[in-house]
Amino acid sequence: MAVELTLGSVVGIVMSSTVLSAAVNGWVAWWLKRGDRKREDQTAKQQQNRALQDALLPLEAFAKRAEADLSPIEDAFLDYGIAEDAVFKDLKPVALHFDISPRSVLDALPLRLVDQLHEFERALDVSADWLDKHEVRFDAFDLWKLEAQRLVHFGLLACELANGIRGDLELRDSGYVIAWQRHFDAAFAKLEREYDRDPAEYPLMPEFEARLTSLAQSTAGR
Repeated sequence: MAVELTLGSVVGIVMSSTVLSAAVNGWVAWWLKRGDRKREDQTAKQQQNRALQDALLPLEAFAKRAEADLSPIEDAFLDYGIAEDAVFKDLKPVALHFDISPRSVLDALPLRLVDQLHEFERALDVSADWLDKHEVRFDAFDLWKLEAQRLVHFGLLACELANGIRGDLELRDSGYVIAWQRHFDAAFAKLEREYDRDPAEYPLMPEFEARLTSLAQSTAGR
């Protein structure tokens, strides 16, 4: 049977083809854009992960230096009862410094972490200024106690930040960082016991005092 095509049927077929073609083209365009967004997200994630790794290294290097500086100070106090202030003469001045990541790295990091890194750097500088300003008030024994507190506080903080970044990267814990953190925790506990024995006379760095207060409040709230 012959099919008679009218003008209306031809127009309908053409319109249907146009609609179908537009739909197909629209779907293809959406799929391509979806792929582009996925690739862009993957690239951004890779850039952020590299930036996180770049931010991790200075924190772990800082913790390593702080732990290395703390050990001889602790040894000196162990011998203090024998030689008194003479035990401090061979100690090298502590020069804590944090190399914050360059702007190209910071721009790829989460804002929360960028703020934490800047705050870490500022707090370190403020503590150094405080110690310089109050140095004349203290004898050698107290000054080295304050220096030990500073090393412990910022060493712990560096380990905490480093562990947080490792968690964001889904990396396993570093055995080195674990060992440094255990050393800092043990030193903190010892300094805390010394303070509890004579809080009125025990010298405290402001940052260390704040850490003690925070711990006491946390314990009381349990």
